[in-house]
Amino acid sequence: MESENKERNTWVKGAVRLGLLLLVLAGVYIGMPEARPYVIGTLWFLLISVVIGVVVAGVLRWWNERTPVKTKEEEGIRLHLNDEEPRK
Repeated sequence: MESENKERNTWVKGAVRLGLLLLVLAGVYIGMPEARPYVIGTLWFLLISVVIGVVVAGVLRWWNERTPVKTKEEEGIRLHLNDEEPRK
């Protein structure tokens, strides 16, 4: 239960920080017309970074679902857990 609360708190903190960043960028965009190209560039950078992160996370999840960490034949080999054969 405690780990769920920590995970939820992490997501909430991240969302609050992202909201504050967007609020500051909106304030700079509205308040300083000469800074608008920089704000737009920053928003594009953030958007592209998020898209790349989502794509990488999706590919890693897809890869891990289809590629087993250990095959059935290798389960006891590395840790010498197979007691039927004597150790060499």
